[in-house]
Amino acid sequence: MFGLTDSQQNFLRLTVVTVLFLVTACILVMNNHVIRARERKTLVWCFIALVFITVADWFNVTFSGTHPELHTVHTLLTAIMFAVVPFIPVAIAQAIYPDKSAKWVMVVLMVQAVAEIANIFGGFIFWVDDANDYYRGPLYFVYVAAYALSNVFLVVQSIRAARTYQASGSWSVIAIVVCLAAGIAIQLAYSNIHVTWAAVSMAVVLFVLYYYDIALQTDALTMLLNRHSYEKFLVRPPLPCLVVSVDVNDFKLVNDTYGHAYGDECLRAIARALRHTYASVGKCYRAGGDEFVVVVTKRLDSAEELARRMQDAIAAAQAHDGRIPSVSIGSALAAEGCTDIAAVIDEADKAMYADKRVGKSDAMSMPAE
Repeated sequence: MFGLTDSQQNFLRLTVVTVLFLVTACILVMNNHVIRARERKTLVWCFIALVFITVADWFNVTFSGTHPELHTVHTLLTAIMFAVVPFIPVAIAQAIYPDKSAKWVMVVLMVQAVAEIANIFGGFIFWVDDANDYYRGPLYFVYVAAYALSNVFLVVQSIRAARTYQASGSWSVIAIVVCLAAGIAIQLAYSNIHVTWAAVSMAVVLFVLYYYDIALQTDALTMLLNRHSYEKFLVRPPLPCLVVSVDVNDFKLVNDTYGHAYGDECLRAIARALRHTYASVGKCYRAGGDEFVVVVTKRLDSAEELARRMQDAIAAAQAHDGRIPSVSIGSALAAEGCTDIAAVIDEADKAMYADKRVGKSDAMSMPAE
């Protein structure tokens, strides 16, 4: 076909399938409104970059050693590939878990990208000779190090995202990395099998699915686990566990006085206090409106201490903004073998309302200044 060898034809088929796969993934992301608009745009550009890289790699491999007149095109395509590739994992990491630390990684990658463009005139990272044959230069490790750095950053940020959003995703990240490493290892072991960019493309899509799964579990306002996740807990509660019911006091008054936008800010502040207090011992859910539930699976005998720490965290937030409302907290233990989690939640709610009544009573009995 078109004068290509069997190996080149197989690589062309793989390239076509990979491009179609990426285009399909791009369309799915563009039409996915669970993912925020800014992240969608970032992911779409990553897919477009991967399409370019996949096609460019096919071109370079297919015509390497032939058509000497193409050696300048070969050099330019390789330089662009080497400059762009390390940015893709960082861009995906920023879509999954935006973080200011990325700017330092980006600085390193910008320096590497400039080096790749300068390499066109120097050949110290790679070069393409007049016969259109590709060779690695003495500083090829610069590209490898930059690509490794960006992938490590992606893995670290993905695991941080799983912990921050309380998703069970660390093993998913490891599985994706293993799949990517397997694809790269196959090409290293068998140089005539070009599967690197197919493996990279599949890994990118798997990371997007991983992010999509996190987004489905997460409440967009508070970044706590959402109602859907809470309902999954109700079906299969992790026993034994301590159920903690948290309700914002006089939240309607906050909305009526300061507006709903400020009310949202209050919910975010309270969510941060919940994560600060309970994230290391359980999972925090926004059950709805201004109602939160925490499921504690460690230190089950520390209900009072944890509640006190939560109130201290709220007091610290109020020290910065006195308009932030207080919260009422109640808890109940679901013992091993519990068959009625709804009754346990009802008990926690009753304890929370009792705490709310005590709080109002204390407020009414406070002497005027």
